[in-house]
Amino acid sequence: MAFSTNRNFFPPHIGDRIPSDISRYDREDGYTHILRRTRRGLSTTPDIAVFVDGACTNNGNSYAHAGMGIHFGPGSWRNFREQLRSGLSTSQRAEIQAAILALEQIKHCAENEDFDAGTVVVVSDSEYLVRGITDRVYDWRENDWYSYRTGRKVGNWKDFADLDDLIDQLEDEYGVFVKFWCVDRSLNQDADREAGRAIGRGY
Repeated sequence: MAFSTNRNFFPPHIGDRIPSDISRYDREDGYTHILRRTRRGLSTTPDIAVFVDGACTNNGNSYAHAGMGIHFGPGSWRNFREQLRSGLSTSQRAEIQAAILALEQIKHCAENEDFDAGTVVVVSDSEYLVRGITDRVYDWRENDWYSYRTGRKVGNWKDFADLDDLIDQLEDEYGVFVKFWCVDRSLNQDADREAGRAIGRGY
């Protein structure tokens, strides 16, 4: 397992270091690629960014309805949305499951396409998701998914465990490293719209 891998993404010093400044969408492959600065200017790298979000109506109630949105780029045929059909429907679970869905799609592409990306950046506006999977997850797993602070099982521990295992699998079996980037909600509107459509919100 790749426990020593730093999963935080630090955007390159390009523009305001926001997604629209440090990435470029490629209509041919349907991916948004990370840019880098060279002596000749900006160039596209094989590394990609995928935007994820979760949405939930009536969050916290037994009749809640949750969904996930995955956005690879403007008009990309790879964009998709899905309802959360098993377990409790909460906004936090939807955020984690959105990341899982995105990386499952990356795994499928790595298995079936000419996939060149060495790094995939999962872009989310959920501090809960990003901090959990980049920082807290190591203590959680070491303690069998119990919180050192409370002595109780971590909330949504099974979802975090599934995501953690998938990240390790992508790195160990496919050579694809996964990073997470927490951005402001205003910078994640496309994934938010996909998630909203998954639960029937009109946009």
